[in-house]
Amino acid sequence: MIRLSFQGRRTMTQLLIHNFDRTRHPLPQGNPLRRLSERLTKFDDDLSLSSLDIGSAEPETIMRDTTLWSRKEEQDTLYLLVKGCAFTFSILPNGRRFIADVYRGGSICNWRGFAMNSLSTDIQVKAGAQLLRLPAEALRKACADRPALENALSLHENARAYRSLQRMRTLVVGRSEDKFLHFLLDLQDELTTPQGPKEQIDPIMTQIEISDMLGMSAVHLNRTIQSLLAAKAIERTTRTTYRIKDREREAENLNYRYFFSPDLNESSGKHSSVEQLR
Repeated sequence: MIRLSFQGRRTMTQLLIHNFDRTRHPLPQGNPLRRLSERLTKFDDDLSLSSLDIGSAEPETIMRDTTLWSRKEEQDTLYLLVKGCAFTFSILPNGRRFIADVYRGGSICNWRGFAMNSLSTDIQVKAGAQLLRLPAEALRKACADRPALENALSLHENARAYRSLQRMRTLVVGRSEDKFLHFLLDLQDELTTPQGPKEQIDPIMTQIEISDMLGMSAVHLNRTIQSLLAAKAIERTTRTTYRIKDREREAENLNYRYFFSPDLNESSGKHSSVEQLR
């Protein structure tokens, strides 16, 4: 369980409202809200987090793969992924698992369930991740007092929804090689920081998990990866890390648009997806 002990007598709501100000001072390394702040400023250049003022709030380190089942008693909790990997999934009537989306540092994994009260979200958090549990009511009040915060969060989640729709197109009509390349591009988009895109992409997912997301068997996925390696479309930099050899070409072939990395769109001649969302 995460321990939340704040200095003074301020509540979580007051702290959230206080921290979301209009300064451009970056949060220090180690602040659990730093990546969330970096994500939101892509949608509102002026929205930032001030210096950390939430006492000794500490994320929980997930020691082994953990499932957070959607339950009524959990609807009042928001799961902020500070670092690591998590994904949302559902179990289909035939017993197969469908992985809907992948989350990396700075993501609120169950925002859709929070914004749409009737929408349940089951979450798998990968070992090594850090998770911060936030009271949903506190964020509701913070958003009510700071419309700019609510707007940035909504734009961020709209971008995620549009990216998911883009991926569905490739999953329906693409070749298996297209599906895996699209998956890597999505991860690169998800992992982009103010310092630029990550060239070395570590899915932090097993091949079975990736195959559940792409709608193919693990054997087929392994053959697909071998085919892409042989064609020199990708390279394996470590046992679990990949690099797309020609990112711009692959993005063009897939008509891929970056939603969290607008500069990558502009480098390939596409308009910024962020601007279109505003």
